Amino acid sequence: MGSKNFLTDDEDVVFIKKYLQDNFQIEQSENDINYIVDLIYEYYEKVGMFDQSKGENDELEIDEDEVANFVIKSLSEDGMNDITEETVHQVIEGEFAYCQSIGIFE
Repeated sequence: MGSKNFLTDDEDVVFIKKYLQDNFQIEQSENDINYIVDLIYEYYEKVGMFDQSKGENDELEIDEDEVANFVIKSLSEDGMNDITEETVHQVIEGEFAYCQSIGIFE
């Protein structure tokens, strides 16, 4: 799985778990959230988000649908079919909210 250069698992998973409860009134296991977040970061690595050769002015557009498609496909390949597409979209939304809250997507 990809490494999270600027985030810790505990911080983002706790944030996302609360975000899901506040915005969707659902309870999702921390293991499922963490698994989805790992896949999100795998996608970020795939599109070059952590590429140190890119300049500060190089903008990278992150499309939520592309992230979701990658995560859903990866979950299916990993046999994790009990995680719904709706949950994936909600966790991605929570991850984006977390990144915005700490100033990553500015």
